[in-house]
Amino acid sequence: MIENQFTKAKLILTIVAVLSVVFYWLIAYQIKRSDFFFLFPVYVALFINFLLFLKLSNSQNFNIFLWLGIGFRLLFIFSIPTLSNDYFRFIWDGNLISEGLNPYSYLPSELITREGFINSGFYNQLYIGMGNLSQNNYTNYPPVNQLLFWLPSIFAKNITFHIVFYRIIMIIADIGTLIIGRRLLKKLNINEKNILFYFLNPFIIIELTGNLHFEAVMIFFLVLSFYLLEKNRRIFSSMFFAFSVLIKLVPLIFLPFIIWKTRFKNGFVFLIISGIIILISYLPFLDVAFFENYTSSINLYFQKFE
Repeated sequence: MIENQFTKAKLILTIVAVLSVVFYWLIAYQIKRSDFFFLFPVYVALFINFLLFLKLSNSQNFNIFLWLGIGFRLLFIFSIPTLSNDYFRFIWDGNLISEGLNPYSYLPSELITREGFINSGFYNQLYIGMGNLSQNNYTNYPPVNQLLFWLPSIFAKNITFHIVFYRIIMIIADIGTLIIGRRLLKKLNINEKNILFYFLNPFIIIELTGNLHFEAVMIFFLVLSFYLLEKNRRIFSSMFFAFSVLIKLVPLIFLPFIIWKTRFKNGFVFLIISGIIILISYLPFLDVAFFENYTSSINLYFQKFE
């Protein structure tokens, strides 16, 4: 009886896994941004499969689900994002740095018509791809994010190469979140299988790995910071918290919790160390127009995209 139930669960797991592979492949390589009536049922189906995975995880080898999460991400490795065009701005900013230009100082719409700017097919393609909103606003991506944008520009000025490079970073970051997240859950006496809520979540897989959003790296640094905080390694925790903020500013909302968690004195030290690291990282980009340009882009981000 038990053996039959185990065999049945294994069969269901196989079917659900194969269907998920098909659905992720469709989103990665076939479905366009405008295909709502195609995208929506596939997206819903992936979430149904996700719930089935969570249920089946109680009766199957846990490592199977971890490998499934990695496999689903690898399906996207060579796909061109169709649900977001943010990656064009990532590549634009990174290549500006490689040209010796400060990405915080120039609007793309100003540079593309500027005499003497490298007016190549590569930059024109990036400019058209990023869309009107990005063309006419200053970048709001913090310095560590800019560093990651810049790295692939060292090797090639090719959009596909940049996409694959960024995607490898996302996958490595999510695997890091998996490893550290499991340790954190164990330390908090929480069932480690709860990491599947993140690692097999279709929203996470599609938006972070598929659509190249660097929140994957932010989350890794944040989880690592929390883990180190639980181990009372506050200096290293504050460092990685700063790195998380330097990917996206969102983790700043956790500061009151951290100060409460560490008590006021230790929280103040945590804040000082993080603040110094954040400040130092901005120094190479400081110029006369930096504060005006950067604050305008931050205001746009929080007021228009809240």
